[in-house]
Amino acid sequence: MKKTLKRILIITGVIIGVLALAYGGLFLKIKSLTSAFTPLETGRVVDDVFVVQTDEYCNMFFIRDGAQYVVIDCAKTQATVEKEMQKLGINPGDVSAVLLTHTDGDHVGALGLFDRAKLYMSKEEEQMINGTKSKFLWFGNSISRTDYTLLEDRQKINVGNLTIEGILVPGHTSGMMAYLINNKYLFTGDILSLKEGRIAPIPAFFDMDHAQAVESMDIIRHIPSAEYIFTAHWGYTDDYPAAVYGKIQISDDIQLIQISEKAYIHISVSEMAGFGKVSSNGLIFVNDHEALLFDTPATDSQTETLVKWIADSLSTAVTAFVPTHWHDDCIGGLGYIHSKGITSYANQMTVDLAKANGKPVPQNAFTDFLQLGLHGDRVECHYLGGGHTADNIVVWIQSEKILFAGCMVKDIHSKGLGNLSDAKPEEWLPTIQKVTAKFPDAEIVIPGHGQMGGRNLLEHTGELLRIENKKVSSL
Repeated sequence: MKKTLKRILIITGVIIGVLALAYGGLFLKIKSLTSAFTPLETGRVVDDVFVVQTDEYCNMFFIRDGAQYVVIDCAKTQATVEKEMQKLGINPGDVSAVLLTHTDGDHVGALGLFDRAKLYMSKEEEQMINGTKSKFLWFGNSISRTDYTLLEDRQKINVGNLTIEGILVPGHTSGMMAYLINNKYLFTGDILSLKEGRIAPIPAFFDMDHAQAVESMDIIRHIPSAEYIFTAHWGYTDDYPAAVYGKIQISDDIQLIQISEKAYIHISVSEMAGFGKVSSNGLIFVNDHEALLFDTPATDSQTETLVKWIADSLSTAVTAFVPTHWHDDCIGGLGYIHSKGITSYANQMTVDLAKANGKPVPQNAFTDFLQLGLHGDRVECHYLGGGHTADNIVVWIQSEKILFAGCMVKDIHSKGLGNLSDAKPEEWLPTIQKVTAKFPDAEIVIPGHGQMGGRNLLEHTGELLRIENKKVSSL
């Protein structure tokens, strides 16, 4: 009997020791991994977005809408959250809605502060709190409320003046959801980290399904209207394209952004009379070691740098060139293009205006439509009316859902219409409306200057034109 009891005690002691070692190892691993987190300090981040830092490694966000706030996640410790909110002058009673990216403990701890706010999470995340699924063995998640609203993938809701889109990005949990607010602010929870300004996977240790989480990052790469990315543990970025695509600096005044396997935006900086240094966009489309180039940088030397980089770095030859209109930031490098035997095409009006203004002249003209083929890919050039200039065209790549709209379209930060010296103001708004209607599938819209976006750039340009038309009509 004594021997049996002794054996039981020894076995029990061994089990306790093993569990203690396992727990200690787990604690040290978590401590090591969380020490690499880079959360923001409590304060205002940008515009009407505020952040609270809790427990050294976690952030929750507030977005202000008048006198009300929407909260994204609820951190870990309620007392700490309440204390940090006081620093910001935010009263829990002023929170009208809470958006949970997921239900891990460090994202729901302060939920009790906002018991009068409407609570949202993804439909799939309910599995994490009703016992259907668990992240670690039998340890399930839980929240302090049952009065929640479940969102479908890509469902949009309105809270006050905020338009909120839920985007399912599973992997960290089965129902992880990112939130895009006003087509601008993207809150990603724990689906990704930020390292040196680039999105990256979080440590696999924290994910329920790491492979799925990495796949979900590709969803984040296809939200072009986003300008900011806010993470729960790795800070934020105000440069969405650089974060998801990365930038390639090929010279002091030229950089590239690869926006798909075959497409690059080229961005060059040059002096423009009356405007100083101006950054201008163009497009490169590549397939099977051949490339189509749309708009050159403003000078032959910059264009030479760009074309040589395409040849040397991509092992690709530029075989055709099309400008979107006749200004220098579109055809300034046409002399070099012709010197290399590259065939050029342009709207007939672009040809005529280039001749009339002493510019290099494209070789081949079209009127309303040009189609170029590139090893099975079709690229369309459309003239739909005047706008920034009388001759401006747009370029559509159906396979990539990319619309290169040139200077006809303004980036989301533009407060005005820019250079109007050659504009056709009476045609511009109808042209934008035609472009909007003709390309309903456009996902990436590239303006002539500034940051790319989605269809929101067409809407933004239309609104700028309506404002300008009101000013003119009131004179």
